[in-house]
Amino acid sequence: MFRTTTLAIRTLLVSAPFLFFSLTSCQHVEKGEEEETEYDGPDQAIRQELEMMRDPRTGQVPWHKLLEAKLAAEASKESARQNRIEALAWEERGPTSDVVGPSNGNSRANNGIAAGRVRAMMVDSLDPTKKTVFIGSVAGGLWKTTDITASPANWVPVNDFLSNLAIAAICQDPRPGFQNIMYLCTGESYYNSDAAQGVGVFKSVDAGATWTYLSSTSSANYNFCTRILCDYQGNVYLSTRSGVFRSNDGGTNWTNITPSSVASSRICDMEISSTAAPARLHIVTGISSAQSYRYTDNPSTATNTTGWNSPTTAFPSYTNRAEIAVLGTTLYAIPANNSGQVTNVYKSIDGGDNWVACTGTPPNTVSGSAFTNTQGWYDLSVRINPANPDECIIGGVDAARTLDGGITWTRISAWVGTAGQYVHADQHDLQWWDGGNKLLFACDGGVHFSADKGTTIRDRNSGLRIKQFYSVAIHPTQTNYFLAGAQDNGVHQLNNAGLGSSVEVTGGDGAYVAIDQDEPNYQFGSYVYNAFRRSTNNGANWSSFTINSSSGRFINPWEYDNSANIIYACNAAGNYLRWDNPQTALNVAGAITTIVPITEFAGQNVSSVHVSPFTANRVFFGLGSGKVVRVSNANDVTPTALDITPTGAAGYVNCVNTGSTESKLIAVYASYNVTHVWVSQDAGVTWTACDGNLPNMPVRWAIFHPDTDTKAIIATETGVWETDLLNGTSTVWVANPSFPNVRASMLKYRASDRTLVASTHGRGVWTTTIPAPSGFSFSAPSPVTVACPAPQNMSVTLNTISNGGFTGAVSLTASGNPGGTTVSFTTNPVTAGNSTIVILNGTNNLTPGTYTVTVTGTASGAITQSRTLTYTITPGSAPTISSQPSDITVCSGNNAAFSIVTNEGSYQWQVSTNGGTTWSNVSGATSATYSITSTTTSLSGNLYRCVVTNSCGNTVTSTTALLTVASSTAITTQPANASLCVGSSNLFSVVATGANLTYQWQKSTDGGTTWSNVSGATSSQYTLSSITLAMNGDQYRCIVNGTCTPSTVTSSAATLSVVSALSITQQPLSQTVCSGANASFTIAAVGVSTYQWQVSTDGGTTWSTITGATTTTYTVTAPGTSLSGNLYRCVVSGSCGTANSSSATLTVNPITAITQQPNAQTICAGSAVSFSVTATGASITYQWQQSLNGCNGPWTNISGATSATYTINNAPVTLDNTAYRCIVNGTCTAALTSGCGLLTVVAPTTVTTQPISQTVCDGAAVTFTTAGSGTGVLYQWQVNTGAGFTNLTNGGIYSGVTTASLSISATNPAMNGYQYRCLLSNAVCTTPVNTNTITLTVNTLPAISSQPQSQTTCSSTTVSFTVGATGTGVQ
Repeated sequence: MFRTTTLAIRTLLVSAPFLFFSLTSCQHVEKGEEEETEYDGPDQAIRQELEMMRDPRTGQVPWHKLLEAKLAAEASKESARQNRIEALAWEERGPTSDVVGPSNGNSRANNGIAAGRVRAMMVDSLDPTKKTVFIGSVAGGLWKTTDITASPANWVPVNDFLSNLAIAAICQDPRPGFQNIMYLCTGESYYNSDAAQGVGVFKSVDAGATWTYLSSTSSANYNFCTRILCDYQGNVYLSTRSGVFRSNDGGTNWTNITPSSVASSRICDMEISSTAAPARLHIVTGISSAQSYRYTDNPSTATNTTGWNSPTTAFPSYTNRAEIAVLGTTLYAIPANNSGQVTNVYKSIDGGDNWVACTGTPPNTVSGSAFTNTQGWYDLSVRINPANPDECIIGGVDAARTLDGGITWTRISAWVGTAGQYVHADQHDLQWWDGGNKLLFACDGGVHFSADKGTTIRDRNSGLRIKQFYSVAIHPTQTNYFLAGAQDNGVHQLNNAGLGSSVEVTGGDGAYVAIDQDEPNYQFGSYVYNAFRRSTNNGANWSSFTINSSSGRFINPWEYDNSANIIYACNAAGNYLRWDNPQTALNVAGAITTIVPITEFAGQNVSSVHVSPFTANRVFFGLGSGKVVRVSNANDVTPTALDITPTGAAGYVNCVNTGSTESKLIAVYASYNVTHVWVSQDAGVTWTACDGNLPNMPVRWAIFHPDTDTKAIIATETGVWETDLLNGTSTVWVANPSFPNVRASMLKYRASDRTLVASTHGRGVWTTTIPAPSGFSFSAPSPVTVACPAPQNMSVTLNTISNGGFTGAVSLTASGNPGGTTVSFTTNPVTAGNSTIVILNGTNNLTPGTYTVTVTGTASGAITQSRTLTYTITPGSAPTISSQPSDITVCSGNNAAFSIVTNEGSYQWQVSTNGGTTWSNVSGATSATYSITSTTTSLSGNLYRCVVTNSCGNTVTSTTALLTVASSTAITTQPANASLCVGSSNLFSVVATGANLTYQWQKSTDGGTTWSNVSGATSSQYTLSSITLAMNGDQYRCIVNGTCTPSTVTSSAATLSVVSALSITQQPLSQTVCSGANASFTIAAVGVSTYQWQVSTDGGTTWSTITGATTTTYTVTAPGTSLSGNLYRCVVSGSCGTANSSSATLTVNPITAITQQPNAQTICAGSAVSFSVTATGASITYQWQQSLNGCNGPWTNISGATSATYTINNAPVTLDNTAYRCIVNGTCTAALTSGCGLLTVVAPTTVTTQPISQTVCDGAAVTFTTAGSGTGVLYQWQVNTGAGFTNLTNGGIYSGVTTASLSISATNPAMNGYQYRCLLSNAVCTTPVNTNTITLTVNTLPAISSQPQSQTTCSSTTVSFTVGATGTGVQ
């Protein structure tokens, strides 16, 4: 199947990559996290992908390179199948289905299952049961089931080659006998920044079994497809972001038929009213461009300029996407406005010519947000029940249905919750069939099915293995346990042998994941940006830690340090985020994080993170613009950084990894048109480019082979590739034949059982076991860690692993141990397959820190192996404080004492006089209690704490305690009077000094005569809400009580003044006047002190203040037509605010005038003639009149002659001297009478005297005569000498050729038989009439041509004399 596809596609050339925008920061703004983490942010995900893949030189993504790379992958796989038997054997792990975990707030009704993103669906018309369905996923290829009604449906991948080509739409030839022909188009087109570009159209002629690329769609016009469909004749129609294209020959050739009248060629939807008969084709433009709607009744012949129609009344146009549905002459439209919301549904019942808003509006989602939640550019669908035009379903975040033609809309699906019908968020397609009973929904979570018109909906996602994973993590001890982060589908926990299901443990987008390799009960996932998820019980339960919801990348790169238990992540340009206590933080408030600036980042953003497994607190960072930086002491406030970027490297660093030692480094880049694989053998001092024969494509991840640093395995845009020798430009890469041709996003390795796991963006999770080499190898023991004070010896158990049955003795040596220590082995040499204990002696002399020892093993017949062991001495435990010092409040002059209780250590009390910014030791305060005698108010506000130190030098600092030294009770700041508007709020407050103060606010409504306590108003501040006019003049005061004398004080009274709120009671009205007549606009309002009128000349976009227009009425004096269309409004202001009135429109009609008079006309009888008048003004009407007596009248109206032009057809002679004029009426002037147009009708000439044929003798003169009727007769004589009639001209023997008589001065025999006629006409009736044809006969004169001859003869003989003669009639 792939070999056929490859041959069909090999000639593909894709040109004109799109213009890419610059992304210079990894900081974004994201909406706050909710209990239900929404599946959102498709635009942010697309932006990040584009930044990763763009060519750094051009800023563009050369999408055609993806198809070339996929072809190269197929060729490499085929070669591997035939020649390379040692390729890794990959196994698909799923998930085949999923459930929601107990900590996932995104619950699903009816135990729903989610798959991956699906945009296209088609019910196969070849199946008489109508149960076969094809679906096109965004990144998982084309899939098919033969029974969509079954639960679960049995899904089978049709073609891996189509993976990550973003299938946009599928259609089938509807003609009987041709339904084995199918088409699909590619590209994810609805994002404004040119998201996932497609490569055009594929065609199948065997009912979808195999697919061939149509090279006719290789140009940039076909990169972003939206719809494809066939009509009843098999013609194919394709809509793209470049227009509408038609093929009349099955896709061999395409014609652009985009109507020239549309404002944009970006077609977001295309529908046809029938595929069984001639039908109307409908299109809508508007992908981040102006929406416009057109239709044609002749789609098979329509062109750019012919056949298309605009609606008489259109639905509103925005700069966004719109979707339509059609059933015969009934249509529904859901246009997204410029905010990405669908606020109304529009309907047409006359085939799209007129649209009106439905009474009902789209309902909110189940979570309460708007129908499309600002994502109308992304999630939008609409379809009509083919059996009922009043039943329609629309899709946004959720789906809604009307049963009454749009009067009401009811939500029928719920993306979250336990009630209702679960359909995953973000609806992309709907399909009705089976007489309108069955329904399919395509969304970001797969496919959902209904057999009862949407009343009951169940997913059909079991077995649809198309989840798009960004990341994967592997459990160190549980064989089948993996975590993976999925686009739009949360973090998944897989824990089944073979192909199995998963648990979505957290919702929303699933990003990077990690499992602590030392303490696997600690597991981590992430949402978007720096929003993390954590489990402390081996994945059973999860909690949220949103460190920062607006820093980092959308899918944020980070890694977990398994030894130090620290997370390092992207934060912003030029720095990284460090989370120091991800294991122990109780909640996000207790998370200890630090933003660490790194000069060597050069203002770039982190794009990859790798924690060294060899050197403690050393982290390798990849940057989004190509840099690789090694940061040592990354856990410190001032780490040390070294730029180790490969010379010549450019692009987006997606992964940096170490090999058997820290000196072995591999870095890979995800951009196009760069070097993708760089390898260093010397810790980054030098690098070698190892692309070799690798296609030009993004590389997402890389690891060295676990047995040797000369081999590598990489995750790429076309699957997993391997090399047996990293050899610079001669490196030979081979695509693994058992891995699908899909984007592989991450690789993780578990040494204990040699398991390698890969995540894919479209085909789930895959694993393989790397075969062990012959000989022996070392296990990878966990670091040993002790607390100070360290014991005399520290030990690590090192296992030797027998590979291939090897049983030789392994001799061990050690190197790299710290000074003052020695290394010994419990068994040396050790037989392969057995273990030894590696003892580091003298550790009691070491200070806290991390130390390494390299053990090298040699054995006869085996490759020498090394393993670095880690010994860590932590500072130990700090003293424990069981009782913290407490805040103290005393009156001035009294004593104060602070105390602490600990389990060990010495004490040092400290004081801060600046709020905790700096601290200083209190001399002599070295016991558990610190006492202060005779306090003064100068000590008030001081903070005190105690530092406790144990014998290992570990310290712990107590919490701070505040000393408050109170003076006598007194009010230092009184409550203030307030003047406020109705409906507002006010805060009354007092500031008082003293100890243990209490407050009670009181109110007086009689000017302070009596006071009453305000219930609940017992703090230093009292907020008065929803103020009314009835409160005007009320007074408020506060009674303050304290411990220190005097014990009670009363504040002064504050008076409340209340002002009426501003309100417009009468809006200005639009005005229509004639040019020169005044127009006035008036407003009425209350609570207003000033008025200011404004004018807008651009439809309300901008407004200008009108000087002097500051009263309730503004009059426009004698406006001209140039002011027509201006908008006027009034800005009213008062003490309670400012408000704009509604706008009123000024319409100025011009004065009626006739600018062009009718002209006199002279015509030939029987001709047509038109009289026209041109007039200006408003609401112009016309009435033509006729006078039979020339321009003298009388005049009578001509019935029906009411347009600007009056036409007379076949005018008779009787209309000669008839006159015509027009009466013109308009809004702004009385009737006007045009000038007179006189009609002269001339009769055509007729022959009254015919010429007569004549016979003459040679040389004689001859005259032919004719006569015609009328005046001004024109004559033209003609002759026919045998080749047809031609006009004669005067000269030679001819004269009078343009008169009634033609004269021939001298004839000759050659003219015998000539024919003559005359053409008669006049100056008006120019079409001539012919006379009869006459003939000229010329007789020749007699002449003797031979004389008689003399004769001599005998008598009685007969003699003959002969004479010869010529001439007519010679005798």
